[in-house]
Amino acid sequence: MLKRDNIAALIAELFGTAVLTIVVLTVSRTLVYPYFVAIAAGLTLMVLVSTLGKTSGAQLNPAVTLSLWSVKKIKTVQAILYIAMQCVGALLALRLFSYLTGSTANVEKAGMDWKIFAAEAAGAGRNRCRDDRQSQVDLVGDAAARCPSRRGSMQSSALPSWMPCAMRPRASRS
Repeated sequence: MLKRDNIAALIAELFGTAVLTIVVLTVSRTLVYPYFVAIAAGLTLMVLVSTLGKTSGAQLNPAVTLSLWSVKKIKTVQAILYIAMQCVGALLALRLFSYLTGSTANVEKAGMDWKIFAAEAAGAGRNRCRDDRQSQVDLVGDAAARCPSRRGSMQSSALPSWMPCAMRPRASRS
């Protein structure tokens, strides 16, 4: 049965993930530079970890929860409940953001390429591109060179190097 401490940890994960999502959505909508989004997310995480860390561990991200579960730092049931609460918190934040701003943060507009996303998730994206200019591209290399199918769609300097290939706009076919 769920104890008071366990319920507090689940609510802390929900609240923390919702706050982090709201901050990222708000800053990404109002500012042009992606570095500000990263700074805002980092500062928000710092505050959330210091306030919620003793209650739940302040994982606030399903990827962190999965990694802790994979090295057996948390139990399976706890990991499932944390991930469920993190997803609910992010969805609640998205709904609140949509309600307050009158717009939606539509992920499908980004043109997700699920094949590339699956390859990156599996780790196949580490050295996947050979190019004339570079013999081998690593994870922090030139963004345009990392996506040969999208080369020419945008200048490499216009794309941030941290953006995964799956989220970059496709080349126009004219």
